[in-house]
Amino acid sequence: MNKKLFEDIGKRVKKRRIELGYTQEYLAEKMDVSIQMISGTESGKKALKLENFIKFCEILETTPDYLIKGRDPASILIEEMEQLTDTQIERINAVIKQCIEMCKEQNEQ
Repeated sequence: MNKKLFEDIGKRVKKRRIELGYTQEYLAEKMDVSIQMISGTESGKKALKLENFIKFCEILETTPDYLIKGRDPASILIEEMEQLTDTQIERINAVIKQCIEMCKEQNEQ
């Protein structure tokens, strides 16, 4: 992997950590790693083991796609929906409305 990718991943890890209100110390404790490892990752100076990458995704409540490419699930969904026809979008909208109604009914019980 190239240096820029590590730096980009590190920036996104730091951004997400801050969004969640986590300190480096807290994140290190949750991941069972050193603060230096967190700092090195955020600065792009430390390569990640797959195991730690997966932990970052879980603890930071994000996707691998976001950490690697900077794309969140909503933007991915929007890109996919832009390729659909109007009829397909109407069908999806109807299904979503049904799901929302079912959730409301469940909450009332």
